[in-house]
Amino acid sequence: MINIFKHCLTIGAAIVLFVPLVHAQSIEEIVVTAQKRAESLQDVPIAMDAFSGDELGRVGVQSAEDVLRLMPNAGTLPQGGSKQNFFIRGVGTADFHLNVVGAVGAYLDDSALNSPFAISFSTFDMERVEVLRGPQNTLFGRNTTGGAVNYISRRPDPNAGTNGYIKAGIGRFSQFDIEGGLGFAVSETAAFRVSATSNTRDGVFKNMTLGQDVGETDRMAARAHFLWQPSDNWEVLVTARTGRSDGDPMPFKNVGTLDPNDLTQPCSVPLDSIIPQNNPNCADSTGFVHQYSEWEQVFGNVRHHEDVETSGGTLKIDWSPGPFSVTSITSVDNLDVEYIEDSDAAPTLAFNFHQNGAYEQWSQELRVTSDDDASVRWIGGAYYFSEDANFGTTVRRTPAPLAPSGTDFFNIIPNTIVNQENTALSLFGQAEFDVADDWTLTVGYRWTNEEKVGANMPSVRCAGPNGGPPFCPSLSDDTFLPSSLVATLPAVATLPTEVLNGDWNEWGARVSLDWQMSDEVLLYGSVSRGFKGGGFALAALQALLGNAARSVEPETLLAYEFGMKSDWRDGALRFNASVFAYDWENYQSFQPLVDPVSGIAVPLLLNVPETSLVGAEAELTWVPAESWYLQAGLGLLNGEIDDAGNIAGVSNGNDLVHTPDLTFTGLVRKEIQVGSNLLALQTNVRFQDDVTYDLGNAANLSQEGYWNVNARASYEFGSERKYEVSFWGENLTGEEYCVGMTSLAGLTESNICLPSLSEPTYGITAALNFD
Repeated sequence: MINIFKHCLTIGAAIVLFVPLVHAQSIEEIVVTAQKRAESLQDVPIAMDAFSGDELGRVGVQSAEDVLRLMPNAGTLPQGGSKQNFFIRGVGTADFHLNVVGAVGAYLDDSALNSPFAISFSTFDMERVEVLRGPQNTLFGRNTTGGAVNYISRRPDPNAGTNGYIKAGIGRFSQFDIEGGLGFAVSETAAFRVSATSNTRDGVFKNMTLGQDVGETDRMAARAHFLWQPSDNWEVLVTARTGRSDGDPMPFKNVGTLDPNDLTQPCSVPLDSIIPQNNPNCADSTGFVHQYSEWEQVFGNVRHHEDVETSGGTLKIDWSPGPFSVTSITSVDNLDVEYIEDSDAAPTLAFNFHQNGAYEQWSQELRVTSDDDASVRWIGGAYYFSEDANFGTTVRRTPAPLAPSGTDFFNIIPNTIVNQENTALSLFGQAEFDVADDWTLTVGYRWTNEEKVGANMPSVRCAGPNGGPPFCPSLSDDTFLPSSLVATLPAVATLPTEVLNGDWNEWGARVSLDWQMSDEVLLYGSVSRGFKGGGFALAALQALLGNAARSVEPETLLAYEFGMKSDWRDGALRFNASVFAYDWENYQSFQPLVDPVSGIAVPLLLNVPETSLVGAEAELTWVPAESWYLQAGLGLLNGEIDDAGNIAGVSNGNDLVHTPDLTFTGLVRKEIQVGSNLLALQTNVRFQDDVTYDLGNAANLSQEGYWNVNARASYEFGSERKYEVSFWGENLTGEEYCVGMTSLAGLTESNICLPSLSEPTYGITAALNFD
């Protein structure tokens, strides 16, 4: 790792030496709160990126996924419409069940977004977004082994008068987006700000079975702030938020693994060729062969759909009596979700998946922070989190091979209903010591107790297809099966209720030493320990096979990192780099594994005893002249399993999932003055190397590397350039790839791909900004 860091320093020095010194603008300075105090991005000894609201607008960011795609070694795994699971440096979560929280923490205005569904309603009217790499348990809490993403929305300002913006855009597939924000003062000490967004788009895939366009978007969100500053040392900020999604998650593509002429034999095509892009002539267990003439053609007897509603609020109080400040943050959030998908992606019913859930959560954080100019800068506090949740997971499938003989005339319906209470209490603190001129030592620690208690009530029910037998109600394939409806269906098997009881004490810590080598260069090294809480499995098939109370232990990660941050050429050139090594214990993974008794690939939430990863990042920002802006980022990762334990089909030395060896991001922007107006031309690219989606590293559950290319042209005009028109295009090269893949071995003998939208999209957006 030290050698890699030396190479990064050499690259940085070479860049500085060979970049010509010309008169240019300085790079925009962004003030961040990654350490719970306001600091310049370049002064924080943490590997992180920050994007201002203006910068997000310039690249057309509309979603949580868009933000992470601007960075190397980062990305998302969409898992059903609004649900987003983040990955940073190969650390993330692939489990799609409702009770799962990510390994990368997501926060909106200092409030934890515990459910991955809530993330999609955050990215509008942004002041900035901060993305921190590596374990962040000390100040951000549990479930941040991979890092933290903090969305900071625009606040009201009593001194800013009336200000705001509105923008609307249209695009291919009848896309229509509208967003706006309005801030205004009500007195010298108080102000409001309200904002809202709406995104709609027709289906972008063609379901050949149903004859319908599927994959449509219909999402809205709104937010309101009230700020009151009764005196110089008091501030009260009240926030209310809401969101709704009533669209279609992307459909799947089915890739069978059997010989279409003999379903008892594997397909004769080489294993590494049984991937969607090759359009292989292989069948699933029903004999279906997914053949397409266009990538957007999919099959399925059920249209994917989600209905998500969320609402919440935050009360933040700041008091600064003198040598320290006190901050109280109280948050309440509710979320309801219903979700249905055709998991087998075949024309006939084989394996359909239904989920419903209701979350009620509240949290309280109280922290005390020293003044920024104190000789020892410290922060300490306590955090409490409580969540009551009810989850239902239902699988509707044809019975074989699970059902007794003679029952092939109805659909077997494994189901779990889970009531779960989750509470967490944390005590945390961090201190910074100036141990010598230009040397600072930072020490932080957090202790957490987390409890998860409840009950898992599994059952096996039945329903007939249209015209089914009288003792099994006749339900159409597309009938949504919430827990309340499933409970009324006839039972064909009785399974015991399983008590869920988990109690874990864990700790996270960070020790770092940084050296301000010069006004331009900061070097730092750190050791940190992070953890992700334990939990329980909700998979209906696990309950059917007697694993309804299956649990996983907390995941812990020990991270070592060296990094540098540097500004050169009078602030016109920035080069940041870091190298790191991770050691995991009880790495949590969601992996379909073949059950030795039934022969079915059951999705299992499990712990991998020991894994490790090494990697590096280098990011360059350069303003070579007043009208040019360039960015480039390179990420390297190498993760593997050191001890697979007794996990079937997984070997020591296997690659970790969702961990591409290389990622690259680049952006070029050229601004052209047209009188008092401004024309800007911009393109940004991203490359992701080969990646596996399977702990067993199956050749047909991997994705080859691919590029994404976007472009944008904008024109700002009018008084103070308050009007803007932008023409944009995305995925201009029409790449075809799988965002994720999973195996249905033993169920439908197929692999399932979550496909990208290969068709380029384009459109026009108009905006009005007013102060």
